[in-house]
Amino acid sequence: MNSERILVVDDEKLINWSLVEMLEDAGYMVDSATTGAEARSKFASFQPEMILLDIALPDANGMELLQEFKEQDEQVMIIMITANADLDSTVKSLKLGADEYIGKPFNLDVIEHRVRQILDKRRLKKQTTTTKRILRRQNDFDQLVGSSAKMIEVFKMTKICAESDCKTILILGESGTGKELVARAIHMHSSRADAPFIDVNCAAIPDNLLENELFGHEKGAFTDASQREEGIFECADGGTVFLDEIGDMPLAMQTKILKVIETRRYRRVGGRSNLEANVRIVTATNQDLPALVEQGLFRGDLYYRLNVMCIHLPPLRERIDCIPSLVEYFIGRLNAEYGKKVQGLEKETMAYLKQYDWPGNVRDCVILLSGL
Repeated sequence: MNSERILVVDDEKLINWSLVEMLEDAGYMVDSATTGAEARSKFASFQPEMILLDIALPDANGMELLQEFKEQDEQVMIIMITANADLDSTVKSLKLGADEYIGKPFNLDVIEHRVRQILDKRRLKKQTTTTKRILRRQNDFDQLVGSSAKMIEVFKMTKICAESDCKTILILGESGTGKELVARAIHMHSSRADAPFIDVNCAAIPDNLLENELFGHEKGAFTDASQREEGIFECADGGTVFLDEIGDMPLAMQTKILKVIETRRYRRVGGRSNLEANVRIVTATNQDLPALVEQGLFRGDLYYRLNVMCIHLPPLRERIDCIPSLVEYFIGRLNAEYGKKVQGLEKETMAYLKQYDWPGNVRDCVILLSGL
């Protein structure tokens, strides 16, 4: 069954019914409207990926609706339908963003074929974008280097988390230990690997903007909201949302995230309808969450929801056996990136590195080797 939602807008009831039946038989989720007012309401509540839109409606101009819907959601695909097809109308609708222009009477098989073609093209574009994103991130995943017993345990736990259907995973570790890399590895080795991985640093976004960043907003939700915008949860549909520095998230936002975890639903800022949160939520922090709970700075119920599966990343000073392999890896990478020919380090230098405290962990190691 197709997962795409299609809205049929036509005031001729027989045509409306025929299109709905054909699309439902093809496996799409379908809703319909016979007026402009009803179409606006269904557009907001049903949130279609595609609209079959009649130009002549009793209370609205289809061209104006086309422009209105595209302004609210530029990703929506729209096929215009008219009984009076002419070149000027065709050109105008295509300029306004229509994906197809079809005259009446029409063949239902032709309509179904064009719907499938347009949605396949949309799906392929999304998959291509996702593939490019994954390839760009592959080098980051390669940085998970280490042979110590503690890192082998991390690798095992990462694999277990990736292959599980657990919706929340918590990664703990000091700054620079590679928490984001572990989150990406979990994503890329999971059944969600073909969908987006989107990260957000909760400490880097002002409190009053974080909800909008995560959930998006509707047109008119606030002064500068000139059109609907998708948030991170919506853009990552089917994939993974990585909330870094979760310990810095404001309490009010913690409550909203808890509700998302419990209900698998959320709303855009200014929205009235719920959207499905089809994502895995991976969180990370370098803070002591139980201590924050005791201080009233972090919700205890959220902590227990996040801590279903947990990965502890040890600091570099506790896994000095990894230093030679890290040095070898990063020298090779830096040589390739900057055209250098560094062969390795002297024994005395390596011995010093094993005794160093590494306050910045792996990040410090990269910075040090970059200066060679």
